[in-house]
Amino acid sequence: DSRNQPETLISFPIPDGTNYEATVKLVGNTKATYEETGFGILKDYDNFVGVQKKNHLGTLLVTESNAKGSEAIRTGKIADNEVYFKIVKRDNHFEGYYKRLTDADWTKIGETDNNTVGNSDLRLTMWAASGNGNGNVYRWEDLTINGEPQVFAYENEAPSAQNVTLGASEAAVGDTLSVSYDFSDPNGDKEGAT
Repeated sequence: DSRNQPETLISFPIPDGTNYEATVKLVGNTKATYEETGFGILKDYDNFVGVQKKNHLGTLLVTESNAKGSEAIRTGKIADNEVYFKIVKRDNHFEGYYKRLTDADWTKIGETDNNTVGNSDLRLTMWAASGNGNGNVYRWEDLTINGEPQVFAYENEAPSAQNVTLGASEAAVGDTLSVSYDFSDPNGDKEGAT
């Protein structure tokens, strides 16, 4: 596929089925022309439905079927740096929503049918692309599928160092010091080099 694809794509399989409701919190904002970030259900690059923030178009429900896309369902630009997105799939019918942190209820962007996404071999996907490689950073948090929190939605617990011992009782400027300690990480992550 030689078309321009997202620069960053996070994707993982979801179980086969017809009905899904997925939500995610997006932290970050588009800043440059053609910069975008989105969240959706993807069969492949040519068949998907997603909720997107596009700097030049605002917030929209985008759909692509057999490589023919539509960005016609849109609402205004959301300036908030943090916003929740929701995508609902009922067989071949999709609805897209957003919610600001200050909102009590979801705001519907729109709805569409897409018969080519199907009900098997699907992936829940988050993506980002910048118009000219400006280095903008996005973070996705609080991911749920059908109301159930997903693994990356949990915060990483910080590691700790205990029984710290300095290798010398006195030191002068320029001396090399050593330290020993017992490392532990509640998530089971290995110790880094520093």
